[in-house]
Amino acid sequence: MDTKYELGFSKPIEGSRWKHLVSVWFNYQFHDKNADITVVFKRVRSEFLEFMKEHYGPENKRWSVRWADYGADVRFDNTSDAGSFIMFYTKENHLNAMGRFYRENGAYSGMRGH
Repeated sequence: MDTKYELGFSKPIEGSRWKHLVSVWFNYQFHDKNADITVVFKRVRSEFLEFMKEHYGPENKRWSVRWADYGADVRFDNTSDAGSFIMFYTKENHLNAMGRFYRENGAYSGMRGH
């Protein structure tokens, strides 16, 4: 799995145990044009969880995840973990939030096909 995730945004969080939110987009690549999206989602998400456990320890200790269609929102309990994740494991995203799911002619091409 790619260890350079597309950075959606990052921001500090107030009033919560979690201090920083980092939004990352996954690259859902279909090697088989008839690939079942459910299988792909599960595989990509489980690989991401393993990656996070390897680098940042067990979930809900120093980090937690909230899944989204585009990828995940990762919440960190300290800014240094969020900073290291952004520096080492993300890359710049050249598309706006909607541009990722739409073709130039405006036809929808979202992951779920609806």
